[in-house]
Amino acid sequence: MQTVYIDLLFLINFSMDLLCIIFVSRLTFKKLSPIRAALGAVLGGAYSVATLFIPRGIPGSALDVLCCLLICFTAFFKRDEGAKSLFAVIFTYLFSSM
Repeated sequence: MQTVYIDLLFLINFSMDLLCIIFVSRLTFKKLSPIRAALGAVLGGAYSVATLFIPRGIPGSALDVLCCLLICFTAFFKRDEGAKSLFAVIFTYLFSSM
């Protein structure tokens, strides 16, 4: 049986999600609020810990995509921008996180 340190798992995924969010904001020329970026990264870190308890397969993959949408929505959504702009951010985030 393998030991998983949840705090390190959270910290590593939080850092990687934050880097991806910053990278996406630079690629798409979007202004980024540090608080919203941190909240998006916290969601990603919390989801990485939650995946330890979620069975893999189709439901797990659907939750991966849903979490990506939630991270992008939290970090980049603005009421005055359209869905097309958010779709571009989501696509860029998916590409950068792979």
